[in-house]
Amino acid sequence: MVFILFIYILFSNFMGLIPYNFATTSHLVSTLGMSSSIWFAVTIIGLVLHALKFFALFAPQGTPLLLVPLLALIELISYIAKGLSLGIRLGANLISGHLLLLILAGFGLLGLMASLGIKLTGGLIAIGLITAISGLELAIAGIQSYVFSILTSSYVKDSVSLH
Repeated sequence: MVFILFIYILFSNFMGLIPYNFATTSHLVSTLGMSSSIWFAVTIIGLVLHALKFFALFAPQGTPLLLVPLLALIELISYIAKGLSLGIRLGANLISGHLLLLILAGFGLLGLMASLGIKLTGGLIAIGLITAISGLELAIAGIQSYVFSILTSSYVKDSVSLH
């Protein structure tokens, strides 16, 4: 499952780098949908495998009884934030890269269309930056799919073994 998830995100990220193409992973709705479904699945797996012992995740061993309610609340918020941060991290990184390329492309186009030498030089610099950042976007596409898959594996492992 994690490998298929990795391949899907990697393919979608690479498709988004092709001009005039659509990347589903650059939209927060799809990445939050994936991450929340993973979060629900991991929670259900943990509850099925461990029943009430699953709630031991929210109260670490050796905690004084007076601190258990506060720590349980903090751990619950942390557990819920895992599901949200997984999707937001992927979507935000890809959106920021696409926006940076769009802004630089606009500067490059304005610079090349200008008749003054200073603006032309700025346009050529912007196009050089676009080329360099496109290479960086290729690396980010692979790294983000890897990070999403590794974190998914970690969440599944935590649910199965209850650290």
